[in-house]
Amino acid sequence: MGSHSTGLPELRSSVKLRVLWVFQVLLDAVGSQEIYAPHSIRVEGDVTLGGLFPVHA
Repeated sequence: MGSHSTGLPELRSSVKLRVLWVFQVLLDAVGSQEIYAPHSIRVEGDVTLGGLFPVHA
């Protein structure tokens, strides 16, 4: 009688790789935000507040 493999080690390895990949993607997304000026607010898209005219507090 031959041994029957259930594929669990391969499945666990695949899940671990996917979790690590998602973690890396999230870290890249968080780390990709740059600071252009200390007194400006950057919003994703076409709107930048305080970039053209100074904003005084």
